[in-house]
Amino acid sequence: MGTVTDPAYDEQQVQTRITGFLDNWPKLEKWFTKFGILRKVDAALDETSLYLETEFVIEDTLDRVGLIYLSVKVHIS
Repeated sequence: MGTVTDPAYDEQQVQTRITGFLDNWPKLEKWFTKFGILRKVDAALDETSLYLETEFVIEDTLDRVGLIYLSVKVHIS
C-alpha cells in the first residue's frame, strides 16, 4: 500500500473516523459498561481538576489490574 500525500485525504479520513466513532459510541458504551470497565471523566473541569481526575482513574485502573494479576498468579502458583 502506498503513502497518501494529499492533505485533503487525511482531513477526510479524520472526519470519517470521528463520525464512525460517534455513530458507534452507544454500542461501545453499552459493551464497556457491561464489563464494568468504562470510566468517564468530565472534560468540562478546569485543567488542574481534569488532570487530577484523569490521574485518579488511571491509578485506580492500574491498581485493579494489579490485583487481578496477583490473584491469577496466586491461583496458578
